[in-house]
Formats: sequence, structure tokens, C-alpha cells
Amino acid sequence: MHRLPIAVASLLVLLTTVASLVVLLTAVASLVVLLTAVDSLVVLLITVASVVVLLTAVASLVVLLIAVASLVVLLIAVASLLVLLTAVASLVMLLTAVASLLVLLTAVASLVVLLTAVASLVALLITVASVVVLLTAVASLVVLLIAVASLVVLLITVASVVVLLTAVASLVVLLTAVDSLVVLLITVASVVVLLTAVASLVVLLIAVASLLVLLTAVASLVVLLTAVASLLVLLTAVASLLVLLTAVASLVVLLTAVASLVVLLTAVASLVVLLTAVASLVVLLTAVASLVVLLTAVASLVVLLPAVASLVVLLTAVASLVVLLTAVASLVVILTAVAEQGL
Repeated sequence: MHRLPIAVASLLVLLTTVASLVVLLTAVASLVVLLTAVDSLVVLLITVASVVVLLTAVASLVVLLIAVASLVVLLIAVASLLVLLTAVASLVMLLTAVASLLVLLTAVASLVVLLTAVASLVALLITVASVVVLLTAVASLVVLLIAVASLVVLLITVASVVVLLTAVASLVVLLTAVDSLVVLLITVASVVVLLTAVASLVVLLIAVASLLVLLTAVASLVVLLTAVASLLVLLTAVASLLVLLTAVASLVVLLTAVASLVVLLTAVASLVVLLTAVASLVVLLTAVASLVVLLTAVASLVVLLPAVASLVVLLTAVASLVVLLTAVASLVVILTAVAEQGL
């Protein structure tokens, strides 16, 4: 009878062990079901992560293509701007050449005007010289006529003297010696007075002719001085025109320099815009790269989760095996004790 409690206790221990084994198997089955669900969830998460990574890559590719297209559009705009600036520079060069041609033509026209003025002055001087020569010839003719007139007057005077002397001789024959002497003296005095008057008249005519020659020379000098003054006025006008043309040429050169500066500043601004676009593209690519790195880390974490889950399952199985081995050891100890008591 004393063996019955031991057998009952052993049976209870065995039933407890079997129940523990059943519980353990149930837990293992639940763990297997759970791990299957977790595994399915992990597979689903990996699939979702792969889709997200794929969509992220596609989005990054789309963003990159949009950025490349924007860069291409920007480069086309910059090329169009460069073409426009080249056309503007060509137009400025053409206008500069036209302005230089106009300045050259103006200088040629000024030279033609100056040569025309010089030719006019030469013609005027020739005319003045001709007038002077003509007036000199007229003056010489006047002097010659005065001399001829003086000679005629002198001949008339001589003839008058001869007639007078003949009359005096006749009178001398008729009158007495005293009366003849008185008449002769009176006649000689008359002749002397007449010759003095004729000489005074000749001197007066010579003085008038000299005055005419002097006035002609003065008139010629006045005409010459007037021509020189006109030439000085013309040369002053030409000098003023040259100063004005020089100022216009300087203004053209200044405007050309300003246009070149504007073209240079426009090119610099275009370069700044291009560099800004490139910098924006670099920043965008850096952000895309950072996003790709982040998504790669997330994908790596998603890939690591199944390994962690597998490690948890392995550790749980090891723990269950330890529990099972402990129960088997307990059963062996109990059976050993039962066997010893039976002996």
C-alpha cells in the first residue's frame, strides 16, 4: 500500500510533464503561426519598401530629368541671349563704322569747302590784281593825257608868244624907242604871268593824277584786307566745324564704350544666372542623393528586420528546448526515484 502514493505521484508528475509538453507544443505552434504571420508581414513590408524604393527612384529620375530639361531650356535661353547680344554688338559695330564714315565724309566735305574758299580767295586776289593793273593803266593814261595837254598848252603858249613877239616887233617898228621899251616890258610881263599860270595848271593836274593813283592804291588795299578778313572768318568757321566734328567723334567713341560695357555687364549677369541655376541643380541633386541614402537606410532596416525576427524565433526555440530538456530531466529523476522505491 505504501507504493500506491508513489505511483500516483509519479503518474501525476508524468501527466504534469505531458501537460507541460502539450502546453509547450501549443506555444510552439502559436509561435510558428505568429512567426508565419510576422514573416508574411515582413515580406509585405519588404515588398512595400521595394515599391517605395522603386517609386522613389522613379521620382528621383523624373526630378533629375526635369532638372536636366530646365538646364537645357536655360542653356537654350542663354544661347539665344548670346546670339542676341552678338547681333546687338554687330549692330553697334555697324553704327560705329557708319559714324566713322560720316565723320570721314564730313571731313572731306570740309576740305572741299576749304579748297573752294581758297580757290575763291585766289580768284578774288587775281581779280583785285587785275583791277589794280587796270587802274594803274588808267592812271598812267590820265598822266599821259595830262602831259599831252600840258604839251598842247605849252605849244599854244609858245605860239601865242611868237604871235605876241611878232606884234611886239611890229609895234616896235611903229612906236618910238621909249614907248617900244615900255610896251615890250609889259608884253614880257604878260608872257611871264601867262607861263606861270600854265605851269601852275600843269602842277595842279599832276597833283590830281597822283591823288587818283593814291586813292586807287588805297581802294585796292581795302579790297585785299576785306578778302583776308573773309578768309579768316571762313577759317574760323572751318575750325569750329572741326571742333564740333571732334566732339561728335568723341561722343560716338564714348557711346561705343558704354555699349561695350553694357554688353559685358549683360554677359556677366547671364553668367551669374547660369551659375545660380547650376548651384540650384547641385542643391537639388544633393537633396535627391540624401533622400536616396535615407531610403536605402530604411530599406536596409526593413531587410534587417527579418533577420532579427529569425534570431528571436531561434532564441524562443532554444528556450523551449531548454524547458523541454528540463521537463525530460525532471521526468528522468522522477522515474529514477520510482524505480529505486520499487526496488
